[in-house]
Amino acid sequence: HSVPAVKKNIGQLPRAFYPVKVLQFGSGNFLRGFVDWMLQKMNGKLNFNAGVSVVQSVSRSETLQSQHGVYTVILKGIREDEFVSEQLKVDVVQRVINPMTDFKSFLEEGLNPDLQFIISNTTEAGIEFSATDESVNTLSSTFPGKLTQLLFIRFNDKLNNNLIVLPTELIENNGDQLKSMVHKYIHHWSLPALFMQWINTNVTFCNTLVDRIVSGFPKKPKEVLFNELGYVDELAVEGEWFHLWVIEGPRWIEEVFPLRRAGFNVIFTSDLGPYRVRKVRILNGAHTGMALIGRLMGLHSVREAIEDNTLGNFMRRLIYDEIIPQIPGELNELEEYANEVINRFRNPAIDHKLESILLNSFSLTGGKRGSYNAAAMACSRTSSANG
Repeated sequence: HSVPAVKKNIGQLPRAFYPVKVLQFGSGNFLRGFVDWMLQKMNGKLNFNAGVSVVQSVSRSETLQSQHGVYTVILKGIREDEFVSEQLKVDVVQRVINPMTDFKSFLEEGLNPDLQFIISNTTEAGIEFSATDESVNTLSSTFPGKLTQLLFIRFNDKLNNNLIVLPTELIENNGDQLKSMVHKYIHHWSLPALFMQWINTNVTFCNTLVDRIVSGFPKKPKEVLFNELGYVDELAVEGEWFHLWVIEGPRWIEEVFPLRRAGFNVIFTSDLGPYRVRKVRILNGAHTGMALIGRLMGLHSVREAIEDNTLGNFMRRLIYDEIIPQIPGELNELEEYANEVINRFRNPAIDHKLESILLNSFSLTGGKRGSYNAAAMACSRTSSANG
């Protein structure tokens, strides 16, 4: 018997409202399936009571507004050799702002007295400077320029509470680089020296490393998905169960942003470097090791590669016998991370193509940093869209 089509839109369902404590640059799949998912859970577990204002940086879609900021996150993966699946309705998004069409409303976000966190994902090319941005009073073409404008409004209004800036763009030392771009705009626009001092006193820029594959809208017919959910959700986002967020900054951040207390796989550290090395060598290195060989063997996906007797055994020897001994750190922690990586490779819900790894294995910029970026883009958030 056919199932009648679901008529109710997720935006019509009951939802919660929260004070906006987070300003989020980017509305794409990754932030919605990673950061906003965490905030939703913290609100439920710890009464964190945090809402999000989303600043659209690339997307001009009005779907998030039409759904009143509500959507579904669907997570699937292997945990302790068992397949697990989770479905969560996320309603932390309170406002969606397009600064291209409403610059005034964007600047007003800087006057929000509840604001504590600024989080971004504006693509790997998003943290840049443009000399063509001539004035602090007209919308900047770049994310760091827009951030400078928003912080300047806050400075002029004498709002002096601490702000924590957490960029998730996949470049090395992303927080340091973002802060240097803000400083560059301050000089470029000849803004007051007191503003520079205010930035250095009241705004903490953290380097971060993020890791979760968020593949986007589920790969099944919409009518099937909507009947399974019980409502229409054009922004449902699917991703893997695994997640990791490493945040480099002062120790007090963990108290005001209690991600670990909420049970997330989040590491607060004074040195992000060892975690980057671990991820790049084990996760990215394994992808590099399997991709070309797998394609020559006629295999198409990471899952096929790790489950093939010949290639799978080779990859395990490569990881445990060749890669891990060359990485500094506690052996049991490295092996535990490697075990998780292999479980991620085996995830039947993620169709990670070997070809996509190969296509992203070449640096267009050259040098070590460009190569790292290409590998990171291929492996950390493959197929996740940026907003």
